[in-house]
Amino acid sequence: IDQATGAWWSERTGGWIGGVGGTAFGLLGALLAILVARGRARGFVTIVATLLAAGGLAALVAGGVAFFLSQPYGVTYPLLLGGLILGANAMVALFVFPRRYAALELRRMDSLDTA
Repeated sequence: IDQATGAWWSERTGGWIGGVGGTAFGLLGALLAILVARGRARGFVTIVATLLAAGGLAALVAGGVAFFLSQPYGVTYPLLLGGLILGANAMVALFVFPRRYAALELRRMDSLDTA
């Protein structure tokens, strides 16, 4: 906590949180998409997508708390934006990924039936 302003962290730290967090979660999302496209690691993908959705929701809640506690822009913005993007993408993934796995399984079964 910044003693002078009472902020949870500085503007510069907020930039780092947004930049590093966005990059890390973007790369993790890309990994999940690759695994789903190849039909691999279904359990891992489901668990990670669920954790990402929960993390996005937690960031949104923390951002809301920061807003109502009058934290500066450098604190509220990374939490709210990151939570919105992470939560929305992970929630969509939780609906899309199982359908993709099911479609791949049906495709495998169909290829075995025609052989």
